[in-house]
Amino acid sequence: MKSFFMCNKGFILPGVLILFSLYMSIVAYYIIQYELKFKTLYHLEQYYDHEINVYIKSIKKDEARDGTK
Repeated sequence: MKSFFMCNKGFILPGVLILFSLYMSIVAYYIIQYELKFKTLYHLEQYYDHEINVYIKSIKKDEARDGTK
């Protein structure tokens, strides 16, 4: 049963390990960059939505005060 789960031929060459580590580092770097980009865009969208709503409310408040439509 033990030989079913373990294989003694599972050797990785150091060069392959280095290439794999480099590949994973590059992938992780790009994932982090895109995550930061999407978070930034999301927060900018929230900020501008809030500012637009505040501006619209101030216009409506001014119109109600002046009695114009």
